[in-house]
Amino acid sequence: MAQRIARTPARIQPIGDAAVTAVLGDAFGRSVQKRVWSLHARLQQLLGDTVLDIVPAYASVMVRFDPATVPLATVMATMRGALEDEHPVQLPEAPVMQIAVDFSPDKGLDLDTIAEHTGLARDQVIALFCSGEYTVAFLGFTAGFPYLIGVPPRLFVPRLPSPRARVPAGSVAIAAGQAGIYPRATPGGWRILGRTNTQIFDPLRNPPCLLQPGQRVHFHPAGARPEKPVEAGGAAHRVRGFRESSIPSAELAIEMLEPGILTTVQDNGRRHVGVMGVSPAGWADWFSGRVANRLVGNPQSTAVLEVTLTGCAFRALTDLVVAVTGAAADLTVDGVPKALWRSHVAPRDSVVRIGPAQCGARSYVAVRGGFAVPPILGSCSTDVGCAFGGFEGRSLRRGDRLCKVRPEPASPKAVVLRQFSETLRPKWTHRVGLRVVPGMPWMPGSVSSTDVMGRLTAQTFKVSPVGNRQGVRLEGQPLPGGEAFSVLSTGMSAGCVQMTSEGLPIILLAEHQTTGGYAVPFVVISADLPRCGQLRTGDEVTFRQVTLAQASHALAEVMRDANAPLAEVPA
Repeated sequence: MAQRIARTPARIQPIGDAAVTAVLGDAFGRSVQKRVWSLHARLQQLLGDTVLDIVPAYASVMVRFDPATVPLATVMATMRGALEDEHPVQLPEAPVMQIAVDFSPDKGLDLDTIAEHTGLARDQVIALFCSGEYTVAFLGFTAGFPYLIGVPPRLFVPRLPSPRARVPAGSVAIAAGQAGIYPRATPGGWRILGRTNTQIFDPLRNPPCLLQPGQRVHFHPAGARPEKPVEAGGAAHRVRGFRESSIPSAELAIEMLEPGILTTVQDNGRRHVGVMGVSPAGWADWFSGRVANRLVGNPQSTAVLEVTLTGCAFRALTDLVVAVTGAAADLTVDGVPKALWRSHVAPRDSVVRIGPAQCGARSYVAVRGGFAVPPILGSCSTDVGCAFGGFEGRSLRRGDRLCKVRPEPASPKAVVLRQFSETLRPKWTHRVGLRVVPGMPWMPGSVSSTDVMGRLTAQTFKVSPVGNRQGVRLEGQPLPGGEAFSVLSTGMSAGCVQMTSEGLPIILLAEHQTTGGYAVPFVVISADLPRCGQLRTGDEVTFRQVTLAQASHALAEVMRDANAPLAEVPA
């Protein structure tokens, strides 16, 4: 009989209306990490594809699900049952990963300050760091980023007072008893010891992540021993990239003439990739994306174009049935004005132009058949931050040509055109009220989550110009708390309102990080996430707390609108 794990009481907590977290402890360490891995494995067996993702962290496991199809109560009951039947899990054996690090002064940017903080010489810091055996606790923050435990206590140093705007790819860093390797250039607040050339994440490799939870890692100075190419488990291979892929039944559809500041291919996002630290990505406004597909007769999850703020223009390379939804903007086909939220015929060689967004931020362009790009990690969505998926992992440029899936042969004259009810269309405004439900309760120092929620709901914020598909930053009166808002890293979901150390909130969007170390006092409900995706610089935002029952009712109403019958209209 399997030996039961000695348990401390676990807390199961809804995080908004579309995620639940099981908290197994209040600090990280090898014993609690084993419980995390066990629970993660058990939940994968019990929930599988019925949920969107199962994300392990230091001392917690988050389950993300679609509340329109899976009841919150079902997820919570399953998690309780898994905790009651908690047993050790045997992780697959993997070789100890040897990683060479260049500790030279131009790579080890913080070695001198670490030495000063610890009272050690520079060479002693390197020797002590390389003497440890590290274990991958989980992957998070960004795709493939390993959170490593096992840092020698003498090397416990705080984060930087202010994060760097850009940490070079391959940087090996430590902070607060943790070690990590940055897979790509990104902002970061950990102290950099050196840099490695080992590629720890590649979305076109199988498996994409070189390091896996539970794997042991040794570091050594570059050149100290013979280097051998390392692949995860010795069994990795690279899959075909965009230009090498062949897509069945595809034909050229459009040529981009004016791409705007950010036009990408998006669908409903990736599933079950959080364990790799990979964001779900996908459209920022799920309502507009789904309706655009319905208008042209596609399945609701089909790939579309997401056009940000400045609009775009493209030439039809074949006869198209096209629909544009989302932000309020002008739409023309060969200069003739056309209505949004309905489908149109765009003949071959015609120019389709979407003007700048007048209200709202993002337009969604669907064509009958859907845009044909090769799925990466189960989705056609572009992960802008990590530069993979969609069209070559980037926003579209002038001259890019995209294919669509060729539908059954039909004359454009025989195509049925459809219109979405005007009364059901979202009305974007520059003052937006967002409904929220509680996030993760916490008591950071003298600042309680209840007090923070009260202060946030009493204030009107403005959308900062510093934002992207990862999150919307808000400006306003900072809340006192500072470092008290730093918490043990746990799973994140779209809609989470994170409190930064500056005391201001960030609303996470579709391309959110999978885990985060900032307090989440509350979460925007799923029904209001499309409004978050349409926020633009200068918009005013207020928060209003509702119950989970009210959140469920609101989502049912929005889903009813999204799936309402479409009216047929003449060509």
